[in-house]
Amino acid sequence: MKRARPFFLLALGGMLAATSSPGVAQRLGTRIGRDAEQKDGPVIIRQIADCVVARQPAFVRSWLGMLPGTAAERELITDMTEDMSTCLDSPALVMDGKQIGFKPRTLRRPVALALVRKEVKTADQQAPAKDLSPWFAAAVAALPAGEKLDTTSIALQDFGHCIATSAWADTVALLASEPDSPAERGAIARLKPALGPCLTADVKLSLTIPTIREVVAEPVHHILSDAPALAVATQR
Repeated sequence: MKRARPFFLLALGGMLAATSSPGVAQRLGTRIGRDAEQKDGPVIIRQIADCVVARQPAFVRSWLGMLPGTAAERELITDMTEDMSTCLDSPALVMDGKQIGFKPRTLRRPVALALVRKEVKTADQQAPAKDLSPWFAAAVAALPAGEKLDTTSIALQDFGHCIATSAWADTVALLASEPDSPAERGAIARLKPALGPCLTADVKLSLTIPTIREVVAEPVHHILSDAPALAVATQR
């Protein structure tokens, strides 16, 4: 049964107090670029992801160590929302006085991708065992009764784990390649035979290249880090 996911707000560029001044949403001095619009959402999300990974790598690793949709994840995201808001300072998109809402899964995938693109630069090219269990398997089995879980994200992670363990070198090559590059096109062509057998009935998504990148990103991170998942929130 699908559950409503938590919805968090980031204050873009710092929320300014209400005022009648018509220039409240603009930066002081010469403005470069333009005001952010709804269609800029994917660009803004990528900007946040790159910034969060650069500023808070320990937080990102802690986040990715938690099962998606759990109380542990919600608690961590709530604690870090203010800090993530500082990652919205862009000279190209003026976002002062605006807000962006996101579900954890919306940002988790781009954050995982931003992190793993750094990690694959020094990744071991040795393929993991094809029967390697997904990083989340033991933690899901150990979840306390009644604990919430984002089952959609888990299904996608299972899909990505299957791709990665079936075609490790080509998965790493895809993550290391630049978007719209010959290297990306070559990696995708080689990965295609692995996609069908890994796709199960509970996975519903459009298999675009950016989507495949995000689907395999976190499973590859976990294979590289070889760290156990956290099933529940730690006591503070």
